[in-house]
Amino acid sequence: MTVNQLKSAVPLMGKIKLCSELGPFLCDKRIKLLEAVVEHGSLSAAAKSIPMSYKAAWDALDAINNLSEKPLVVKQSGGKHGGGTQLTDYGLSLLSLYKALELEYQQAFEQLKPTLQQPSAEQLNVADFRLLMRRMSLRSSARNQLLGQVVMIDKKAVNSFVKVAISQHLTVNAVLSNESVELLNLSFGSQVLCLIKASQVSLHRGAEVAKNNVNQFVGRVSRINEGEDKLDITVQLAEQKTLSAIISSASAAQLNINEASQVALSFNASSVIICSY
Repeated sequence: MTVNQLKSAVPLMGKIKLCSELGPFLCDKRIKLLEAVVEHGSLSAAAKSIPMSYKAAWDALDAINNLSEKPLVVKQSGGKHGGGTQLTDYGLSLLSLYKALELEYQQAFEQLKPTLQQPSAEQLNVADFRLLMRRMSLRSSARNQLLGQVVMIDKKAVNSFVKVAISQHLTVNAVLSNESVELLNLSFGSQVLCLIKASQVSLHRGAEVAKNNVNQFVGRVSRINEGEDKLDITVQLAEQKTLSAIISSASAAQLNINEASQVALSFNASSVIICSY
């Protein structure tokens, strides 16, 4: 049996993704994590049941909340064996919506399978279909991804100052070239995704008066992942949003950072990448 014949012999099932205007938001694996959270009420237990690492589960829930207009999950810190995690009413409703859509989608997909399994010269076979779907699934390496709405565009001679409302209390400032604003077709009310690399985020012990071209947020340290000489620190902001910063171990020691510490995060407006779909 050839490789293509082997791939075609594998049963083909339909899976859906809930997407915002900015792309994939909830996929099958994240749905399984949310279901496990409902069942166990504990993130560590939910992660083990899937299975996935505790860190990956934390990152997934942070991404879900950051990309949602309303929090889906409420987390309480307590270490790997403490604390609690539960879905909000909004999260439970979205989970029910996904399951209902998945059932209808699978019923419709069953009707398409014979066509996919017996392709004509103009049709894709199963292996080609899977390859195409993988190519169309794009991901970003930026740790910090925040969904928001453009609320101001101040156009200057060369650059534009763009203000994006992430939530009721959180706003991100970005500086883009005027060409980028036109290319992205940005206007008041545009739905966008703000990307900020964790290595470009600075961490401070106290809030300072931020300049116009600097973003600053105040929050509480919710997680610390230690490496050989660097620390990956996640900070809980308002409305269940999070931001991550990567700093040196020496800087963390100097700042005396630990879990539950109140800190300030800052990054330049020029460090923000704006994505529009």
